[in-house]
Amino acid sequence: MSADDAGHDRLDSGPLQEKRSTDSARPPSASYRSHKKTLSGRNGLPAPLPDSMSTSKVAIIFATALLGAAWLYIDPLARWRSSTRFATHVTDDWVNDVQLERLLEKRILENIGPVVGAGSGLVIASPSVGQGAEPNYYYTWTRDSALTFSTLIPNFYSSNNTDSPTDGPDILLREPLFRAYVESQSKLQAVPNPSGDLKTGGLNEPKFNVNGSAFNGNWGRPQRDGPALRAITVLKYANFLLDRRYPADIQYLRQWIYNPKRLKSVGPVLKNDLEEVAHGWFKPGFDIWEEVDGYHLFNLLVSRRALWEGQALASRLGDKEAASYYGLQAQRIGDSLSQFWEGEKLYWKSSLASLNPGDTVGLNFPQRGWHDCSLPLSIIHARSETHLPGNLTSPSFAPSDADVLASLRAFALSFEGLYRVNGQKKWTESWNLGRYREDVYDGQGTSKANPWYLCTYSFAHSLHLAYKDLSERGSITVTQSSREFWGDVIQSSDVKAGDEWKQGDGAYDRAMRELLDLGDRYLSRGRYVMRANGDRMSEQYGRDNFRATGARDLTWSYASLLEAMRLRRTLG
Repeated sequence: MSADDAGHDRLDSGPLQEKRSTDSARPPSASYRSHKKTLSGRNGLPAPLPDSMSTSKVAIIFATALLGAAWLYIDPLARWRSSTRFATHVTDDWVNDVQLERLLEKRILENIGPVVGAGSGLVIASPSVGQGAEPNYYYTWTRDSALTFSTLIPNFYSSNNTDSPTDGPDILLREPLFRAYVESQSKLQAVPNPSGDLKTGGLNEPKFNVNGSAFNGNWGRPQRDGPALRAITVLKYANFLLDRRYPADIQYLRQWIYNPKRLKSVGPVLKNDLEEVAHGWFKPGFDIWEEVDGYHLFNLLVSRRALWEGQALASRLGDKEAASYYGLQAQRIGDSLSQFWEGEKLYWKSSLASLNPGDTVGLNFPQRGWHDCSLPLSIIHARSETHLPGNLTSPSFAPSDADVLASLRAFALSFEGLYRVNGQKKWTESWNLGRYREDVYDGQGTSKANPWYLCTYSFAHSLHLAYKDLSERGSITVTQSSREFWGDVIQSSDVKAGDEWKQGDGAYDRAMRELLDLGDRYLSRGRYVMRANGDRMSEQYGRDNFRATGARDLTWSYASLLEAMRLRRTLG
């Protein structure tokens, strides 16, 4: 989401700066009722009292209970300290709760047109329309929409998640919804906007009005992750149609998804996006938070994945020239990634001012350390579901990669001492996490920023992906980069670079158990706050009190938990 409802102007020259402006544009329909979130106390009934217990004793006990309950309600930190459920194995609690999964899906579906007042298939970021103190998120973002549909229908043809409610008949029931998404995106691609049109950069426009018209206010544009994320999402469906082999499917694919006989044209969403990414990944743009104009690790990683997987689809469709070009550009993106690695500090930076090696121009944000929530989001969404090219020499950015694990630790530690709700805990006991330490967007204006649901969940998700990778590999190799990560995880100062732990030995089993539990603690941390806010999730929650703040019912918040839950359920 943006740092404020206004957005940011694109700065075309000079040092890269952040510019904030105000914009009061609202959608034509503002009939949505604003409501405030408040912390809900614990509900429960007193146990039956023995007949021998006196009335006075009952009164004293009852009064004490009321005071205790009131204290827990007033002081969320006390509630947190009194709660141990989040620290248990989540599989024994709520991750396998189908009703919770259905609730998350319901919240997501409520934010997809036409039921929410938006065009058919368009995803709104939030029903917040700017009334009162709430921000105006009643728009459709290319990024949010792609990630939402990627989560809602995770994989059309996978047999790995047979227990998921979205498999089997539900896929067929939801296929019309996905087609509505594809066709709505095709229409958006044809809308001229401040970033350009279909052939001149307009695909990088970050957001549109809910009726599908262009948003012409000031904003941080262009944003180059949008076409890549949309391509990744639609690629799943394209492969599904090719595998199903219905004649009508092939016709639909050529009309709305990929026509190998054209470069860019109105209609084929995926082909247009792949061409945009392949010919524009090396240009600057704004980051995932819509604040910094430059080059961004997240944008490049999702662009590389889109082109990898686009190469495979183009080959299936006989578009050999495009397949070759997509593969070449994916490799070139990979070759540029090493510039984001801070070798002395051992972490991946989120942004750079230039991709030219040796360029000394810096981003004009001297206070930023570039530890960023886009890191775990990159681990989740840039992870290719196809085999990587055999000649790949650039960083794979696998979840279990030593440099990635070191970066996750650095990102978490950057929040040390920042939020009161984290108390005096260690990062391995789970913290509430935000976008980045220096963030000042509080959900309504600029002051002190708060934890974000999606950042806390994405951190848990990344740890669980690392666990999955290492389980399949059956071994852990400790490097200089990952030494401190593993030392913290297993709570040992004896971990050394070069240690080799193999499946079946005590060290490996302990490390894997602790890694899984660490991801569980972060996942349950966010779920605990959601429960405290009446099973609804805003964009942020209070750094001092857990109270919902910012845009209400943020679609991305629900999608991030849903996706993390589905992964965790497969880990046993």
